[in-house]
Amino acid sequence: GTPWEPDIQSGNCDGGKALQATTTHLSSPTNPASKSYFQYLDKATGTYQPYYEVKKNWTDPPFNSINSCAINPLDNVIHCTMEIDNKGSFLVRIDKTKVGFVAKVPGWMYAGIFDSEGTYYMYGNVGLSMITKVSDMPAYSSYSQLDNIQVYKGPFALTAFGADMVVLRADWEGSGTKTYLLSVEGRFLYVIRPSLDGPPAQWKLRGDGLPTMTQTWGSAWNFKTRVYFAPDNGGNLYELMTDSFELESGAAQFKTAGKSQATSWNDGFSCLCHISPFTTAD
Repeated sequence: GTPWEPDIQSGNCDGGKALQATTTHLSSPTNPASKSYFQYLDKATGTYQPYYEVKKNWTDPPFNSINSCAINPLDNVIHCTMEIDNKGSFLVRIDKTKVGFVAKVPGWMYAGIFDSEGTYYMYGNVGLSMITKVSDMPAYSSYSQLDNIQVYKGPFALTAFGADMVVLRADWEGSGTKTYLLSVEGRFLYVIRPSLDGPPAQWKLRGDGLPTMTQTWGSAWNFKTRVYFAPDNGGNLYELMTDSFELESGAAQFKTAGKSQATSWNDGFSCLCHISPFTTAD
């Protein structure tokens, strides 16, 4: 097939928005009333405000939903995984007018993030997978133009993980700086050290400072070395205190950093390189 001419347009990383993807009236097969949106968290009110709609008729047939969205720091392009009824799951590029299909992915995904080198990590029911050098890959106007070549590594099974994730580079094992993926589920922080060659290393830490009720944390955001998580049932936004974080301590400290309204079927994403817009409580 022929790649997009011109390519999907880069997003605007000015302003440090905590973005979120959401799909309404989610069902399978696709509900005709369903819509997919990008929105952003207004830190002053804790409410989500419209950014723009990702229209279902940008694909043929209309897509079901988007999730596991992330912005590639190498080109500032928004990527998500997309479900199309009876066709499969795909990594796509999205701008304000169109969708470009990049690769097939192994099933329904609901957590995604890029690291600083442009590797895309995705997690869903089948486990953790990754695609390297995504910015070098073309985008096509239809899923049918994609080659039947597996471009992802994995999936690798995880003992447990949450509904969204962030990425950090750190020396948490005393053996040099490495890439880690972090996710919250219930009152626990899950930490993964991924590998392109085999199963990842995994840790589970108690989340001190998180609310006591068990809940899903569908949105997470990266701003340089600061990372945040928001629960689906609303309430507070929480920052992980990475400055005092010790992997082998068995516990991770969280502090409130604002408010966040309740949302369903959501996924957080942001520009890795931007300064955080949030103020964390002392």
